[in-house]
Amino acid sequence: MPAQEAAVIRKAAAILRGQPEEAMWLRVHLGFAPEPGNALSALDAFAMKEALSPQGEALWKDVMRQIERDRKDPLLSRSRDVEL
Repeated sequence: MPAQEAAVIRKAAAILRGQPEEAMWLRVHLGFAPEPGNALSALDAFAMKEALSPQGEALWKDVMRQIERDRKDPLLSRSRDVEL
């Protein structure tokens, strides 16, 4: 993207920062609008798209074992007193 285009986009974003409806229409006009019914859920946004490497898989298993150990530790898994 040329520097001039980036500057224009930054300027438009700054102008429309407090105007969500106008910003939405600008995104639609520029072709950045999300497709209807195609919104990402939190699960989709944070889901791993690729399989883990063997090292990543081993690390994952180690972390899961540590979590299981921590759950059994009364100092780590006790309920906290919370004042509202």
